Amino acid sequence: MSDEVERGREIVASGKYEPRDDEGSDEPLTDSNRPIYPSPAAPYRVAVKLYGVYTKGGLLPLRAWRGGWMRWDTTHWIEINNAELREYVYNVLDQVDFEHETKDGIEVKHWNPSRLR
Repeated sequence: MSDEVERGREIVASGKYEPRDDEGSDEPLTDSNRPIYPSPAAPYRVAVKLYGVYTKGGLLPLRAWRGGWMRWDTTHWIEINNAELREYVYNVLDQVDFEHETKDGIEVKHWNPSRLR
C-alpha cells in the first residue's frame, strides 16, 4: 500500500481534516473578496493553483492515469471523465479574478472561463 493511501486512511479515521486557507470560507463571494488567480496568459500557473485548491489535507486526490483522470474517494480511486473535471475547473475559475497589467497600471478582471481560456 502506498504511503499516500495509508495517510488518507489515517486522516479519514482520525476525523481531523482541516480545510486549507485557500479552500473557501463560509462568507459569500463578492467583488471585493474574490480570490486572485494567475492570468489566463499563464495556463501552467493557473493549473498549479487549481491543483493546490483541489488537494485536500496534504493528499493528492487527482491523478492522470492511462489517458484519463482518477479521483480519490475516501477509500478508493474512481475514474472521472473530462466533462466532470472541466465542470470543476469552470466552477472554480468563475469565482476568481486575475490581475491584468495595462499602460495605466494593474486592473483586476473576472476570470470568466471559456474554452479559449
